[in-house]
Amino acid sequence: MKLYLGLDVGTSVVKASAFDASGATIATARERMPVSRSRPGWAEQDPVAVWRAVARCMRRLSTVTPAHEWRAIGVAAQGDGCWFVDGQLRPVGPAAVWLDGRAAPIVESWIADGTDRAYFRETANVPFPGAVPALLRWYELHDLQTLARARWLLSCADWVVACLTGTVTTDPVNASRGVTDTALAGWNCELAAALGLGDWSHLMPPMKPALSVRGAITARAARETSLPIGLLVMAASMDVYATMLGAGVAEPGDALTIIGTTALNTVVVEGPVFEPEMVGFNGPMPSRGWARSMAAMAGTINVDWVANMLGLRGSRPAERLVELAAEAAPGAGGVLFLPFIAPGGERAPFVRPSARAGFVGLDAGSDRAVLARATVEGVALAIRHCHSFLPESCAPLWVTGGGSRSRLWCQVVADMLGRRVVRVDVEEPGTLGMAMSAAVAMGDLPSMSGGIERWVRRGDAFDPVGAGGVYDELYALYVHAIQAHVPLWEERVSTAWPASTVEA
Repeated sequence: MKLYLGLDVGTSVVKASAFDASGATIATARERMPVSRSRPGWAEQDPVAVWRAVARCMRRLSTVTPAHEWRAIGVAAQGDGCWFVDGQLRPVGPAAVWLDGRAAPIVESWIADGTDRAYFRETANVPFPGAVPALLRWYELHDLQTLARARWLLSCADWVVACLTGTVTTDPVNASRGVTDTALAGWNCELAAALGLGDWSHLMPPMKPALSVRGAITARAARETSLPIGLLVMAASMDVYATMLGAGVAEPGDALTIIGTTALNTVVVEGPVFEPEMVGFNGPMPSRGWARSMAAMAGTINVDWVANMLGLRGSRPAERLVELAAEAAPGAGGVLFLPFIAPGGERAPFVRPSARAGFVGLDAGSDRAVLARATVEGVALAIRHCHSFLPESCAPLWVTGGGSRSRLWCQVVADMLGRRVVRVDVEEPGTLGMAMSAAVAMGDLPSMSGGIERWVRRGDAFDPVGAGGVYDELYALYVHAIQAHVPLWEERVSTAWPASTVEA
């Protein structure tokens, strides 16, 4: 029996799965990963701790699946952020991850002087604080020592591949989020100059095609992971693109929403889409075409935070909050939640590093069920807001991610968008997407579309059931509330709040 391994190194959880030749899940291992917030607005992870979590997952798989049947492995991981390593592939300090907000003033200055538009015209992506260009500029201004010690600026996926194979490469998706243009021809000197950056092209890893050999497992990696020496690492990508493939979203017109740590919304298109200007992201699909995406900064982490504030303790506080939300009527009595809990503010469908979360419309009758309902609906409102800027798609909206496990949440999204929502019946679409990519790259599956036909399974469908009128009113209120809060967010940033009581 041939087994294909898929690895998905998310922000909060590392997942590794083994699949057989039919796409059936044989085994899965998971490891939680903390995010350090050592300073207000910062969000960091220890690269060595991430690697150790990957190794533990792999060792656990080796105890339940025969290693001699492992055929190849595909690697996906969180995107953006800066993972600096030296010439011996040792981390140069903690990695600033995509949630990091330290570069917010830099992005604000780019917005003020129009640099953000110049960047979008070249890359078809908006800059935000956790993106490579903004963080690189921050290091240039505030921590040149790190840049001087670094030999490579990697993505998280690049880092994991380097640990597995001892080689330094990157893929087209992660490359597209750096200081390059849509031609993906490498470091763009003119773009770097427009961003105020010096020449850091020597830090950029060489790019390999999405479905290609990235290297083979080294003896050292084999000792730490129990993977066989010489096992091929056949593909690597950003986690959201792996999830798209694992959800069966690969052809132009396909649409997906991931209700996960971020609320990612995407439509597959033929090539980069530059209209409307200054919203969202574009990236090359590992299959064909490009993904036009609106990746709201905060999805289920809003629910995690509110659940904690409401004192919902235990093993599944987020699930308990969604259950509590079912006790309140659609619209939550006019209580609105702005779901901008991430320290880096918001990046889609608008860029506002100063954006912050909050409830609007509370009164003495607002109980815990109302707050829970407003939180779930707040994330759904952000999803609708993102889709309003995406190309139209006549296909059903496929949904996945932790939030999609809730029937209530799927129904709220269907009602909020007024379209059919279909849940993907795949436990870990990210690991499935990368295992399938490895099988395609090995030639064991005829193509990505052929792999999807054989491996991806659809689940329950949800049609709008009548809350649309209420949600149309709520959505109008949501858009107006964002517009009204912009000057308040900016005024808040301009105040020197004590760090011990209010996070900047």
